[in-house]
Amino acid sequence: MKESQNAATILSSGFQKIYLGLGLSLAILSIYVVVFKDNELRDTTVILAISFGLLFLGRPKKMKLTKTEFIVRSLGVLKTTYSLDDLTWVYLTDDGGAFIYFGEKRVDLGVDDPGYKKFQAAFEKIARERLPYFGYMTTDRASIKRGQVSGCLDCHSLFIPQEIKAWTKVEKSIWSGVKSDLFYPKCPECGERWVFTDKVRGESVTLEGIQKMDVFLVKNKAGDREIPFGLL
Repeated sequence: MKESQNAATILSSGFQKIYLGLGLSLAILSIYVVVFKDNELRDTTVILAISFGLLFLGRPKKMKLTKTEFIVRSLGVLKTTYSLDDLTWVYLTDDGGAFIYFGEKRVDLGVDDPGYKKFQAAFEKIARERLPYFGYMTTDRASIKRGQVSGCLDCHSLFIPQEIKAWTKVEKSIWSGVKSDLFYPKCPECGERWVFTDKVRGESVTLEGIQKMDVFLVKNKAGDREIPFGLL
């Protein structure tokens, strides 16, 4: 049984051993100074503060990815299991991390998590296999490739850039980091702004991808959509 369970494991992480080791070492040093060197506890306040900070950074957070589940264990005790059947969105960050959505629940894969780059690569592969809309994002006019098919989430129309006649202008802003005016497409069929392009793979969107994305990004009562991080 144990061998079959291990065979189903794709990836497993450990603890932040460096932070834990440094934190414990400084804590032991503080105790030694107080007990054997006749110093007062307040004399080791800075060292204790640093040790507690390192222990926090090295807090146990073990992750395991199998063929069917993603398991996150925090503080060595708390265990949360996510089914890959509930995976709805994966956004890969530039620093090697990821934001992983299981329905309305989000798991943040950060650079302080052991093996984060391997987990990012694994989830990218899973997303490509399981999510036909992986890589679909809103894209400005300058980023859409000639002949690349985009799709509308509202009416499920598919069209090339030459068919787009109306655009939503987003003016440049120092505060938001927009260095120049951006123009986002409106659907040539229904005029809505929910137009998506495959920005990750650079391929044309598919009707299947748009339809399944529409189910995932359901509209609320106000007619708006709940957008996960990295989609816009």
